[in-house]
Amino acid sequence: GLPVGALGGAESLMSCLDPRNRGALWHSGTFNGNPLTCAAGAVSVCELTKERIDTMDRLGERLARELKKAAITVELPFSVRRIGSLMNIFFLNDQPPPTIARDDAKLIAEFHLAALNRGLFLAPRGMIALSTVMTDELITEIIERGSQALHDVASIAS
Repeated sequence: GLPVGALGGAESLMSCLDPRNRGALWHSGTFNGNPLTCAAGAVSVCELTKERIDTMDRLGERLARELKKAAITVELPFSVRRIGSLMNIFFLNDQPPPTIARDDAKLIAEFHLAALNRGLFLAPRGMIALSTVMTDELITEIIERGSQALHDVASIAS
């Protein structure tokens, strides 16, 4: 539960942020150098193995596919923009271009509330991020709860 951020790049680029260099760019942030945040980041880098990343990717693909099937079953438009374990769901047949404005704002708000009522928390904007503790069993439960929430939304929309 700690905020973590990272910035990296080639030494030639990163050196401009090094305060030991004259003319370095000043870079500040709320959690820069925070001991707990740095410790959590160091542990995360060690724990986030290729195997775990591959597992999250596989589970993310399964979740996206099964939620889409559930939406089709209840005749709701649905699409997913996904990369690895990070996904954003849309109540549109095709993924919209990246933007803050949503053409499906009413349906995503209804789905968010329906999901909460079914014991499933996701970001109100439809963003889902899986973690390394996810298992096939947990994804099955998420699919079931998400499918129930989709059914709830479809019954409201009709």
